[in-house]
Amino acid sequence: MIFMHVLTDFVLQGIMADMKQKSWWNKYYPEYMGEHGRCKYDYLAALTMHSFFWASAIMFPLFMRDYVAAGIPELLWIFNGICHAYIDNQKANKQSINLVDDQFFHIIQIVFTFVVANMTTR
Repeated sequence: MIFMHVLTDFVLQGIMADMKQKSWWNKYYPEYMGEHGRCKYDYLAALTMHSFFWASAIMFPLFMRDYVAAGIPELLWIFNGICHAYIDNQKANKQSINLVDDQFFHIIQIVFTFVVANMTTR
């Protein structure tokens, strides 16, 4: 799960690393970022896509090992996607946490997911 986290957050992210930041949109599309701009919330689309891709990736080993009981995968996936988006938004857009904090919170998510998945083993 940690391998999938590193792979997804640092290797496979590609352009989403930039697009999930409001500052990137302000830099490249300032004319569309105003109060009524058509790109005003586009960074949230990229942030959401990245976050749910990440949630899928870290849970992939659990699905492969059939650790997760019925009903739990969807809840964990939604939980992880929302938490990941919130954490990344705090770092990328609000700049209220640093990379160390960001990674620490993601590792906590992974540990929590692993524990819950193992508590619900079939």
